[in-house]
Amino acid sequence: MTIVEYAQDADIFSLSVPKLEYVFLEEKMSEKSKLLYSFSPVTDKITLLQKSGDVIVTYPMEFSASNKQDSGDDHEKGGLFFELKVEYKIVFRSKKKTKVPEQVKKELFEQVVPRVVHPYFRQTVAEALQKAGLPPLQIPLIEGLEKDEPND
Repeated sequence: MTIVEYAQDADIFSLSVPKLEYVFLEEKMSEKSKLLYSFSPVTDKITLLQKSGDVIVTYPMEFSASNKQDSGDDHEKGGLFFELKVEYKIVFRSKKKTKVPEQVKKELFEQVVPRVVHPYFRQTVAEALQKAGLPPLQIPLIEGLEKDEPND
């Protein structure tokens, strides 16, 4: 079975957010601060479990905003003042209920899951920043992220 065959057989049965955590840290944002944002999956906490015809993926993402004082040194990073931790749970349901090979599972959480999660994460970050009273940010589309990656 290939990832293409699995994709033809399986559907996304559910996508939920069992964890959404806002963390405001001690560091405060000042008017003279520049904002540095970063986001990424928490790769060491990604899980994939198969139960019967379901493949259940837990995919945590983190977003952080840090404070950089105008010091003239672009490499000097100020303190972290806001974090957003989101855990997504995606259930893929197969009609055939066959065991999914390890290679297909790997491709599923390396290629498919990030593309499924990314639009929801972008929306969650935008809403979180607005609710926190922080400047707006549009996280790039996943295609835009691929263009920024260095060539191997």
